[in-house]
Order: sequence, then structure tokens, then C-alpha cells
Amino acid sequence: MTPLVGYVVSTFPCWSETFILREILALAERGVPVRIFSLTPPRESLVQAEARPLLADVIYPRPGRVVLSLLRRPWTWLAAACDAWREAAPRGLRERAKALYTVAVAAAFGDAARRLGVRHLHAHWATYPGLAVRTMRRFTGLSCSLTAHAHDIFLPNPHLRANVDAAHTVVTISDYNLRHLSSLGLDAARLTVVPCGLDLRQLRPPDDDARVSGAILAVGRLAPLKGFVHLIDACALLRDRGVKLTCDIIGDGPLRAELERQIVAKDLADVVRLRGALDQSDVRASLSRAELFVLPSVRARDGDQDGIPVALMEAMAMEVPVVTSRLSGIPELVVDGVSGLLVEPGDVPGLAEAMQRLLTDPLLRAELGARGREMTSARHDITRCAARMDEIFREAIQGGDRCVSA
Repeated sequence: MTPLVGYVVSTFPCWSETFILREILALAERGVPVRIFSLTPPRESLVQAEARPLLADVIYPRPGRVVLSLLRRPWTWLAAACDAWREAAPRGLRERAKALYTVAVAAAFGDAARRLGVRHLHAHWATYPGLAVRTMRRFTGLSCSLTAHAHDIFLPNPHLRANVDAAHTVVTISDYNLRHLSSLGLDAARLTVVPCGLDLRQLRPPDDDARVSGAILAVGRLAPLKGFVHLIDACALLRDRGVKLTCDIIGDGPLRAELERQIVAKDLADVVRLRGALDQSDVRASLSRAELFVLPSVRARDGDQDGIPVALMEAMAMEVPVVTSRLSGIPELVVDGVSGLLVEPGDVPGLAEAMQRLLTDPLLRAELGARGREMTSARHDITRCAARMDEIFREAIQGGDRCVSA
């Protein structure tokens, strides 16, 4: 019988974390049963269609069960809470409160995991989900692992080292991330790379006549690290040169009002459109019409940056030629002049030049689009990624506990 795996996430479903949903579904196709533990209830109105059948079985925090779990093993909880409090202390009261909440919920999740017969625990993100599986391991003795992505390792994370020490294996999504984690002095024996996976069956190139002349698409959260302010400036440069284009930006986030003001100030209302968050089917339809996909990622002032953006992978899988930044793990996927074009982060003239080059060269668009599909197929096929995750879980279950005591 295939062992049941418990997946711990911050929130399920989460609109921006389709890659986690995709991994869970691919594991299920392999016959690996997964039970989802969500640290907080969902807060978004949009829910992926594929997530709906899973909702009835998601484990959410229930205050009564949390209290019972704490009363059942108060000393275990107190020890875990003291560790989390001490780690979070330098980050202030808010961080400490979130850490205590996570530990309390994890105690109840540990009881639920035992009742359900979970054999292994896996966290996506090395922040609070990583703290939760570390705490659940303390209560259950189960093996655990985690996947680290981007902000959880690039921004200050007081729980990172202890979460890694508690994990049998730490998965990350790029060689760049692997080098970064190694540079922090973390145990290299625990680290491995498993790229984010794509369901290539759903991401097929459209017919040639589906593309709309001059149509540019960008997809991502409206946050500083996505660099959309630079994209809007580049569109203004191209408009002033007489280049015919339209640019749709799909996504929502804290910079929406600022980007709207920028569009008005640049007199780009008829060129650039903020379309908000859309269903995955609508995103795919937009990719089918686009001649060019642009994601000008930058390193934000607080140090946050992309890993390898999933939206970039999806565009390449649909043979949309891409322009993006030479940053983080992106060059592992986008080889300049081979599977896309790279520019320096924040270089607006360079971004505009690369966009114009592709908009005016259909042969180059076709060549880079085809190579992009080849690259994503070779690296990001979800079936291979899920097979590797299955191996990692089985190794952790069968291989005993090599973790530092938590």
C-alpha cells in the first residue's frame, strides 16, 4: 500500500500557488495519496477548478482540537513553543505571535496526521509550513521534508535553519537556490533540486493564426519584484517610436493603484491594460493570443526576488517567445538567444529593445518559441517532477531519521 503523505501549506486553495496544486494532482495520478493541511482558511474568492474536488478533505485549524492537543501533551507543546519563540524573538512581537499560532495549530495537525495514518510530512515553503511540519514531527515522530522556493530563503526567515535541520530532505526549485542555501552554511547533504512541474497536456501551442499582432502579455502578482513598472515604461518607449502594440498584465497585488497611475501619467490607457487575477483557462487563452511574453523581474529593495516564475514556464510551454531578466534561477530556463531573450534587471531601454526585436522578427519569435517549449518539456514535465518527489518521500520513510533533533 502506498504511504499517505501529509502536505502542509500556508493556505489552500491559494490562487498564486497553482504549482502546489499541480504537484498534488500529479502525485495522485501516480497513486500517491496526499492529505492537505492548511494553516489558515482560504481568503480568496477565486478557486482553481482542479482544487474544488479536494476541498472536502482539507484539514483546517479547529480551535477545539487545538486546545485538546495542547492539553494532551502540554510539555511537548511548551518545548516546541519556546524554540519557535526564541527563533522569532529578534523579528518582533508579530513574528512571535505567528510562530506560536503555527506551533499550536501544528500540534492539532499532528494528532490528525496520526488518526489518518499519514506516514510522511511535506511542507511547501520554509517559513511557517516548515515550522509546522517540524512541530508535527516532534509530536508524531514522522519523517518530514520541505520545498523552498523564493521569499522563504531570500528574505529574513528566523526559522529557516531549524526547519532545514528537522527535514530529511530539502527540495528547492533551481541550482541558483541550491547555491544560495549552501552559501548559508546549510547541510548540503539534505539539499536537492526538483523544478516546478507543468502539466504539458494543458499547455499546448495554439494554431498559428491565433496570435494577435503586437499583443504582449505579462502574468504575475502586482508586486515590486515583478518589475512591471519597467514594463510600462518600456511600452511607452515603444509607443513613442511608433511600434504598434498592446500589453495585458494579468494579476493583482499591492502595486495596482501605483501602476494605474503610471499608465495614466504615460498616456497608455489604450496600450496597457491591468486585467486583474484571472482563471487559469483565461490565462491560457491569453497566452494563445500573445506574440510575446514579458516578465522583467527585479530584486526588490527588501531583497525579495523570483525563483523561476511559473508564469514564465507556462508561456514557454505554449511557444510564446519570452523576454525576461538575467536574475536568480531564470537563466537556467531562459538561455539568451536560444530559448528567449534576457536583459539586465531594471534596464528599461534594453527591455524595450528586446521587445521590439521580437515584435518585428517573426522568424526569431518562432525559433525562440519552439526552443522554449523544448526547454520546458525537458525540465518541467510534472510527471517526472512528481516521480522524483515520490522517491524523496519513500527514501525518507524507509531510510530512517538523519535529521538534527528538533
